[in-house]
Amino acid sequence: MPVEELINATRKYLNEHLEKDLYLFGYFKDNKLVSISGFILENHFPTNSNLSGLTAYITTVYTIEMYRRRGYQKELLRYVLDYAKKMEIVRYKIDSCSE
Repeated sequence: MPVEELINATRKYLNEHLEKDLYLFGYFKDNKLVSISGFILENHFPTNSNLSGLTAYITTVYTIEMYRRRGYQKELLRYVLDYAKKMEIVRYKIDSCSE
């Protein structure tokens, strides 16, 4: 697939979902975006432990290589989880394609 197609598909997805069911956050160091993380809201059938049915699928967890191992992603992920908690989300999912 040509890179331009992926770029266009990504732009379309962001325009349709950002701050509706997609929440992205960035960590900036010296005015440079060095880390990003967020979540996609999934709506499931309510259960006793999750009456709203909302689940936050943690996504886009990435830090530029030269800024890794400094705790930026850890701090950002705490912020993301606190933000989700304020939305009364009690269930989370995450998977990884790399270490």
